[in-house]
Amino acid sequence: MCDLKRGDALAQAPQCHGRVALADELDRVLDGILEAQEAFSLKDLAVNGTDLIALGIAPGPEIGRLLEEVLEAVIDERVPNEKSSLLAFVQMR
Repeated sequence: MCDLKRGDALAQAPQCHGRVALADELDRVLDGILEAQEAFSLKDLAVNGTDLIALGIAPGPEIGRLLEEVLEAVIDERVPNEKSSLLAFVQMR
């Protein structure tokens, strides 16, 4: 996607070529996120529904709601994406 953005900027008028730097910066940021193995979706979390059920939470919609809340906390960097930290976060809810 960054290559496409970079190519698009180069194909436009010369005054738009500054957008190449933006694509380069975005590329660097994305590389850093991927290297850090950041969580982008529920499947990226260090916990899953089975882990929450093991805590005593009944199977059902509450599991999904809690996992969404956990993902948001990880994305906001309030909780590290580590199993023990995430389980403690859920238990505090």
